[in-house]
Amino acid sequence: MGFDHYNKPKRKYRNDYEYQINTDFRPNRSEMGLNILKKILNNRKLKTILIIGVSILLMIIIGLIVLLFPLLVKIFNYISENGVQGIVELVTETVNKIWTGTN
Repeated sequence: MGFDHYNKPKRKYRNDYEYQINTDFRPNRSEMGLNILKKILNNRKLKTILIIGVSILLMIIIGLIVLLFPLLVKIFNYISENGVQGIVELVTETVNKIWTGTN
C-alpha cells in the first residue's frame, strides 16, 4: 500500500562484516594484582615499608588479644555459670535501664 519503505533494512550491508574486536584495554583484576605484586617485589623501599607495616599490624593485634584476654575469660566464665538465658536477662535489664533512664 504505501508502507513498503518501512520494511526495508536500514543498513544494506549490516551483517557482512561483523568482527568481534576486543577494544577493552583495561587489565583484568588478576593482572592488576600481579603488576602491583611485581612492583612491590622489585622495589626495596616498598618491601621494607610493607614488612614494617605488617609487623606493626601483627603486634597491635597480639597486644589487643593480650589486653582483652581477661575480659574474654570473664565473659566465658559468666556464660558457663549462667548460660545463654543469663546473658539474655542481663541484656534486657541493661536495655530497660537505658530506656527508662535514671530515676
